Amino acid sequence: MSAEPIHLSNNPPVETPFDIIVESINDALIEAKNWADGTVAETQEQVDEIARLIDDLTGNAKALEAERVKEKKPLDDQIDAIQSRYNVYLAPLKNKAPGKVPTAIDALNAAKRPFLIKREQEIEAARVKAAEEAAAKARAAAEALAAARASDLESREVADQAIRDAEDAQKAAKIAANDKAHAHGGGRAQGLRTRPVADITDLNAAVRHYWLENSEPFRALVQKLADDDARQNRRGAEGKGIRFREERY
Repeated sequence: MSAEPIHLSNNPPVETPFDIIVESINDALIEAKNWADGTVAETQEQVDEIARLIDDLTGNAKALEAERVKEKKPLDDQIDAIQSRYNVYLAPLKNKAPGKVPTAIDALNAAKRPFLIKREQEIEAARVKAAEEAAAKARAAAEALAAARASDLESREVADQAIRDAEDAQKAAKIAANDKAHAHGGGRAQGLRTRPVADITDLNAAVRHYWLENSEPFRALVQKLADDDARQNRRGAEGKGIRFREERY
């Protein structure tokens, strides 16, 4: 049995556009280290060379970015196709085209919400009534106990009954306090959601409070507004705590 001959290829690996561009970038980066060594340019020729190097790096970076987009496009197309297929059913409501499932669930929640709100109002009324009855029974028990005499069996029996009535009313009030409006569909109970919200009733007072509490977000907002004015050549804020100027970079 003879062994098959092994053929070794002398062909070098084919360079990709990525390899070619990166090689050029690496050469420019080595040159950049020589220029950006902690000293500054002192002659026109030096700043011209630095400008040329910046142009080289910028051009290569644009070429590399274009190659990245080109190389990634087939994968992006595949991902977009998969995402589009699933988004028809699963895209969240905040999307421009929400999915069928979140839309259906939102519509179903809207259908049951009015009943649950009404039921919650009824439960709240029952909760208040139960608490008032428990308080009244507790007062009656205290009065009956105070009026009972050790030698008067009937008054003691009245007081004992009043205490039992108060205890029963307290239990009923506790049950009412924990009651909530729910819909039961076979899984977990579905009720009304609650979330903390804030309403601004006095903007000036709120601004003063939060300015003292944390001024940085206000500074960032004002800086953004001023920067927008500067870019749009609007100068209405000049002299009102804002100074506009030209900056070379």
